[in-house]
Amino acid sequence: MRNVRLLQRLRLPLIVSILVILAFAALLLVRGALTPRTTPDLPSYGAGTGCFAAHSFARRTVQPTSCPANKRQGYYWALIGDDGAHLAAERRVGIVAKVIRLSWREFAPHAGIIDQTYVGYMRSQFDRLRAAGFEIILDPGIHDAPLWTHQHDGNTYYVDQYGDRYDGAGTIDSGDLNLIFNHTLRGLVTTYLHDIFVTFGTAFAGVRMGGGHWGELTYPFAAYNGHTNCYWAFDRLAQAASPVPGWRPGQASPAGEARRFLTWYLNELTAYELWQITTIRHDYAGPLMILYPSWGIRPGQEEEAIADNLAGTSPAEAGGDLSLGVDYARQIAAVADPRVVVYTTWLDAPDDGDDSPNPQRWSPVKYLAHLAGAHHPSLSVFGENTGQGHEAALELAARQVQRYGLMGLAWYREDELFSGQYASLDAYGRMIASTNSTNKAEAGPSASRMGTPTMPPANTAISTPSQTTLATSVGAAILSPTMPATSTIMSNPITTATATSIPTATATSIPTATATSALSLTHQEWLIVTLDMSRWDLDKCALRLDPLLI
Repeated sequence: MRNVRLLQRLRLPLIVSILVILAFAALLLVRGALTPRTTPDLPSYGAGTGCFAAHSFARRTVQPTSCPANKRQGYYWALIGDDGAHLAAERRVGIVAKVIRLSWREFAPHAGIIDQTYVGYMRSQFDRLRAAGFEIILDPGIHDAPLWTHQHDGNTYYVDQYGDRYDGAGTIDSGDLNLIFNHTLRGLVTTYLHDIFVTFGTAFAGVRMGGGHWGELTYPFAAYNGHTNCYWAFDRLAQAASPVPGWRPGQASPAGEARRFLTWYLNELTAYELWQITTIRHDYAGPLMILYPSWGIRPGQEEEAIADNLAGTSPAEAGGDLSLGVDYARQIAAVADPRVVVYTTWLDAPDDGDDSPNPQRWSPVKYLAHLAGAHHPSLSVFGENTGQGHEAALELAARQVQRYGLMGLAWYREDELFSGQYASLDAYGRMIASTNSTNKAEAGPSASRMGTPTMPPANTAISTPSQTTLATSVGAAILSPTMPATSTIMSNPITTATATSIPTATATSIPTATATSALSLTHQEWLIVTLDMSRWDLDKCALRLDPLLI
């Protein structure tokens, strides 16, 4: 009887709450019908709790020769590297996030062993950065493979047509593990990625991937061991998969060998890109930044190279882009995950050809922004400079961010800001203030903070195309965190007390939005109403709307 009386007392407040919500939704419907605006094709991924997440899914209209900046959001300013000594000053000038690199070799210096000293150091660094108000963009460092991974089998290195083996010889970030053709080795990466998210959590503003040297999406270097025009598909496993085994660049191709080889070669790197996306989605649901390096292969350049049987005389081969495999158009067209962020590692490239009608002359950021805008749905774009940048490079990068609608940039790198030789922290701060003012919006700090990302509603299909459906990289050496003198990981003896067995990788459930419903609105807009039942209070009813659609 008491429960019946309680329900009767609550009936009127509940009815009033429901009517208020319906009235507010109706108001938005009317506004949508009367107000012209750019319309998203996809629903929001929940309210989001990070500045970066809010920017990641902003919609843009990008034309081939004009990529207007998105005026609805402030820019997202990041910095690569962290010595821990300048956090207050960096935060004060408007830097929102730090790009922090993990090292696979330091995390797991021996097969089956996690170094708990390294784990403790990295946790303390993450805690210090978050306490200072920074978000963290994580680079997992799969390209910095431990030496023990090369003991796995006899096909762990890339080999070029000259018979040279690409050997990083223990140097950091070399990307010398043959993950493109040796699929067995990918199981080690899957385990490592799962381990780091179990160990450090998933509260990262973004995660960077690429998997080649310096963390970029690329084959090894085009010039190596005294040779040029190096194509890295001549190890035993690659040749077993090649459509033209035994054929080498520069040889005659009466049966179209050059074309068949190049198409397969570029598709293999694209398939590696898609594998990385699929694998990391087992554990991480937030923005995934793919690092696209160099100038990139442009329209018509593949045909130029094929005409001379890939002999190295064409412009794309002379510049190294063809053998590096940096086919932006192919790689971006293959992406089916709308949370992928296109990331240029050469934001400060010359822009003197950006007004040309010829895409071969466009700067990398313009070409990437064009491809990202033409993608369905369109993808967001981010970038970084190449390093050792003076104020002119900083100003150029800022102009390109505005001109092509980027979310922002990550400046490479922290120690150079304080070296006295390159652009300073004060210069970066002035650029941030000036660009934010021009955009008439506050930068990242005014947005909500990072939390657990939410997945799209169930009716948003996300699939990975097979290699047969493939269409036609910043990483550059992120600063390794400075380790205390007493914690040199590689030389520390690992004891039973501090070592933890690496668990077998298992798929982790990706968090989903709680009690989320989507209403189809005028112009195919989406209204996301989220009622978080874990914090339900009869005295309060929280209505949370995606700010990008208001």
